[in-house]
Amino acid sequence: VTALAQQSISMLTECGFEPETARKVLTPIMCGNLSHVAENGAVESLTGPVERCDTGTVKKHLECLAKGEDRILYTLLSRKLIKIAQKKNPKRDYSSMRKLCDETLEKEYASVKEGACKQ
Repeated sequence: VTALAQQSISMLTECGFEPETARKVLTPIMCGNLSHVAENGAVESLTGPVERCDTGTVKKHLECLAKGEDRILYTLLSRKLIKIAQKKNPKRDYSSMRKLCDETLEKEYASVKEGACKQ
């Protein structure tokens, strides 16, 4: 949780927020999410583009992220969310979301590997 909070703060500071402002903006979101999970469990609390299988929004999110580690982190977490989403919506087909995640990871790992080889 701490690593995700810091990552979120860092990303907002890259967009021009002061660190303290970023923390204050994120606090209600983080607290609300944790409260929902504590009260209802992860499956019932899950909302958002992965849960809806909204690949268009996830693609837009990925395009906004720096290549490499940020995209890899987002995609790995999305893959975890797909598993939770399947429990919440067992009849929903998440194959297009899995495919997007797999293709993104393949590209991003190749990019990271290529960058490491050049150093």
